Amino acid sequence: MLYVCYEKGEQRYNGFTRLYSQEQLSNMLKAAGFRSIKLAGDFNGSQKKPTDRLVITCLK
Repeated sequence: MLYVCYEKGEQRYNGFTRLYSQEQLSNMLKAAGFRSIKLAGDFNGSQKKPTDRLVITCLK
């Protein structure tokens, strides 16, 4: 678990988030019955670079 704190103006938001690797996410999706799992760096399907967000597409 990772503690996060966001500030927007005078508002402050605190919370916890979980971080998963691409492999962990893919394995969890497979275990949940998803198939054709594709991981990309954008909505065009480009290969993910370290600075990209992760885009996942799959079928159930």
